[in-house]
Amino acid sequence: MVQWMKWSADQKAYVSGKKPRTVGNYTRNLAAFGVRWQGPTAVLFDTSGQAKTPQGARMIRALSARYGRPSRVMWKAYEQSDTEVQRKLENLVKKIMRDAEQAIKNNRSLR
Repeated sequence: MVQWMKWSADQKAYVSGKKPRTVGNYTRNLAAFGVRWQGPTAVLFDTSGQAKTPQGARMIRALSARYGRPSRVMWKAYEQSDTEVQRKLENLVKKIMRDAEQAIKNNRSLR
């Protein structure tokens, strides 16, 4: 993996507190866990796909030619390890459920 793609302080793991909402046949806010790659440089690099100036259009063509279409890093990184990520998340959820059940049995709060 290239140096700039390694985990850094700009990458933040999070747990979503939003409740899923359904409008018609579309449900959103289903993600419980996620990773954000924050910062203006990260957003510009990973998601740029539209331009309002000739310079911006050249930058997007260059990024797309070299690194692919928008969502150049985060989605590709997930796709390369989705099975492992899902397995680890399943294990984490199982551990949380065991801890919660034990806390309920012992009538104490979670830490």
